[in-house]
Amino acid sequence: SDTIKAGMYHLRAYTAGMKNFGEAFYYDRSIRIKSNSEKPPAASATVVNSIQFFPEGGELIAGIRTKIAFKSIANDGLGIDASGSITDETGELVTEFKAEHLGMGVFAFTAQPVHNYYANVRFKDGTELKTLIPAAKIMGYGISVANVADSVRIRVLCSSGLNEKGILTLIGSQDGISNYVSQFNIKPGKQNTVWISKALFNSGIVQF
Repeated sequence: SDTIKAGMYHLRAYTAGMKNFGEAFYYDRSIRIKSNSEKPPAASATVVNSIQFFPEGGELIAGIRTKIAFKSIANDGLGIDASGSITDETGELVTEFKAEHLGMGVFAFTAQPVHNYYANVRFKDGTELKTLIPAAKIMGYGISVANVADSVRIRVLCSSGLNEKGILTLIGSQDGISNYVSQFNIKPGKQNTVWISKALFNSGIVQF
């Protein structure tokens, strides 16, 4: 309405459930509101694109092959196609990536300890960006989920640097209900594979 003052406003949108996964998953955008009497500003020649990275399981773990989803975003807040490469601090090529749909895609690699990794991004509009991807933790647990026919394959991996042998609990939940629960032993440096029937879940998103 006309009672709103002209200026820059920050818009964030999220559900209560999204709070469980951190602010990286929120819709986040700055918008400019102008009054009817205000002259439109001159168009800026500066184009600012960005890219976000989301390691599967939440963290990049050194020594564990990890899938990393990404989303490249144009300055208007919409997805923009992009491609590029991942290099370490010496410039050595680690892997390459390319968006598959609306600026989104996925790639995988195994991060090594005490290394920094950079994404060298080429956007569809010709602009380029070099940015540091999330640092890898020295040790921890990794999880990998894959659709295989009528089943879901879950691989849980454990860093070799962890000294304790432990029992892990794997939970598959949907709409706040735990549809699947199992426990298993896992040893450092090893992985455990679990096959789960898709019949246990409804259509929609399942969190493991």
